[in-house]
Amino acid sequence: MPFRVLHFEGEAFAVVELSGVVRWPEVAGALRTLYLHPRWVPGSDVIWDATALTSVDIAPDDLADVRAAFEEVAAARAGGRTAFLASVGGHDELWALLPRLGPPSTRRVEVFHRRADALAYLGRTAMPEGGVVAA
Repeated sequence: MPFRVLHFEGEAFAVVELSGVVRWPEVAGALRTLYLHPRWVPGSDVIWDATALTSVDIAPDDLADVRAAFEEVAAARAGGRTAFLASVGGHDELWALLPRLGPPSTRRVEVFHRRADALAYLGRTAMPEGGVVAA
């Protein structure tokens, strides 16, 4: 599976890991698994880790579903911060743009190339232990 979602109980924190070849349906699946899962707490912080991606394919035909997916999770993703961890040259602009294709949100999204910088943005020094795999 090209994505895995981990929720950390009592931490108001989650991680989404993307790997291999990813198309929009997988990104949408990760988005829905993260924000619509019963363990999700609105306002929690998230790291989307895309450092293991080899390819991203989001086509112009996907744009209507991009908007629909972000509308579907809008209430759940309000508030909190998202740190998007990408490889250097790893489509930074795409990851920063995607959330803006949905309805306006109070969630803050930043793209980083180093895990330590992403964690610092979220006020953390390390990843928590014991995440529950949602997908």
